[in-house]
Amino acid sequence: MRVRGTPCKHRAHAPAWLAYGDALVALERYPEACEAYGRAGECDPARATVEEATAALAAGNRQRAEQLYRTVLAADGAQIGALCGLALLALARVYYEMGKLNEAADLYGQVPRDGPDYNDALFETAATYVKMGSYEQALRTAEILLLIGKESPVAPEAMILQANLLLRAGRFPRATEVFNQVVQEYGQVRDQVRATLVQAPDPVA
Repeated sequence: MRVRGTPCKHRAHAPAWLAYGDALVALERYPEACEAYGRAGECDPARATVEEATAALAAGNRQRAEQLYRTVLAADGAQIGALCGLALLALARVYYEMGKLNEAADLYGQVPRDGPDYNDALFETAATYVKMGSYEQALRTAEILLLIGKESPVAPEAMILQANLLLRAGRFPRATEVFNQVVQEYGQVRDQVRATLVQAPDPVA
């Protein structure tokens, strides 16, 4: 199954249309961006479909974004390659924003573990569990992320989430230890940690 149509003979045209679409997104001209990505789709179907879906989501058209992401995920795996993880992550975010939390958690869980999007998926899974009120699952997920993705860009946020959840569970010494660890290891988020420490109880409510 192809993502859309048959790729055109002039694949060299695709980067130009994709760049045009990116420029229009930067200008928040989302309908025109979708049209540009549609033109790119004639040459580079999978990438263009993902970009068009992202533009549709930015424009507030969640239904269209969902449809496009699902089109990518239904395509042949060899055709979409590394875009599979990106599409799963993006569709999970769509469902999260729509309040379909179980569906979001399920899609996050399908993101390939050996792909570049896995750590982000774990962090967002933890955030989804928080929103569902499943705090123990959220804590376990954050701890798994910190075990396997200590160097990940989302690690500082994961540690703050972990500490907040420890506070909720009444594990105050361990929460303080994690907050102090964040301060020591991630100077750039020190102010955020201090702000969190002076918040009212129940910071993840």
